[in-house]
Amino acid sequence: MLPTRPVEILIERQQYFEIRSRKIQELRKSHNPNPYPHKFQVTTDLRDFLKEHGKIKTGGHLKDVDVRLGGRIYTKRAAGSKLVFYDLRAEGVKVQIMCQAQEAAGMLDHDSTPTEPG
Repeated sequence: MLPTRPVEILIERQQYFEIRSRKIQELRKSHNPNPYPHKFQVTTDLRDFLKEHGKIKTGGHLKDVDVRLGGRIYTKRAAGSKLVFYDLRAEGVKVQIMCQAQEAAGMLDHDSTPTEPG
């Protein structure tokens, strides 16, 4: 008897692709948020940010510092309904971002990213 695992993996991949494709099409129609924004203004390179702020202790955070980092979100973890952690990677470096609902100036839900940090 042949193992069924490869078929299960193929079905899972197809389902994943179909779900993602549907979601992108919905976002393209609604533009809320635009899945392919024209531009995002980055104010600080991630490497420079880590050089300047890399010594922040575990649990520490920056107050009254406005930066816009660009990169790819590799991991997103929710810790309750008002706290989300993001692992952002770019240019060969990684930073973990903690986003608290009470600190966010824009939207914060588990299906999107904050529009403006607090």
